[in-house]
Amino acid sequence: MLPPPDRGRRRERLVADPQRTHDAPPGRAPDLAQTSDIATDVPSGFQLGAESIGRVGDVLVNTFTSSNTTLESLGMTMRYAAPISERMGVSLELTAAMAGLLGNMGLHGELGGTALRAMLTRLAAPTDEAAATLERLNVQVSDQNGNLRDIPTILAEMDRAMQGLGQATREDLLSAIFGMEASGAAAAFAAAPASGELQAHAERLRETGSAARAFEARPASAGRATPPPWPAPLPRAGRCARGSGIASTNRASKESCP
Repeated sequence: MLPPPDRGRRRERLVADPQRTHDAPPGRAPDLAQTSDIATDVPSGFQLGAESIGRVGDVLVNTFTSSNTTLESLGMTMRYAAPISERMGVSLELTAAMAGLLGNMGLHGELGGTALRAMLTRLAAPTDEAAATLERLNVQVSDQNGNLRDIPTILAEMDRAMQGLGQATREDLLSAIFGMEASGAAAAFAAAPASGELQAHAERLRETGSAARAFEARPASAGRATPPPWPAPLPRAGRCARGSGIASTNRASKESCP
């Protein structure tokens, strides 16, 4: 379930020092250069322009303060997943929500990014075994025009198709579809979209102004005089035209958002 119970506590710690984590020893926090790298690498992976840096900062802050991740580990996961997410039309927010869920499972940084990238890649280009298994479950990954369907919908349909099956059978099916590397992550993702929690959490990650508020709340001793890596989000004329929820992850809707 996202977010985890300690969300409020993590937000309080963020106020004390947004670049520190709840478990990192002093001196191990990412420095401004690392944070700035994340602030540029993630938008680049999603092919987002400079005007979207504020949005990216808010999404990352919202994610690592509501999951068992750090800014550094989350940034690493997103670096791995961003290129394939962008090619598949998966939004920044949905990718971050999945990265947060992986963090809650203990898959941080490179491990989480590798699992997420493998899962998305196997959906985009199923192996023969994966295609046969999906057909057995009567789950279609592409629409009638050959375009990849919405990721939460695919995962929710997989979860419904496996209802009533034993745990071992479910794991075998997921391994056939996603491979051993990503089958564990896929098991968690399959249940979350079915309940709607993954999509709801991705929508919550759209909260704006989080990065700026966190930085402004830092005490002067924590380096408040240093300019934040993320500027304030640009004002919006109206609500982002993505449709309802996170399910609208096609390229047209993505490009209509700042």
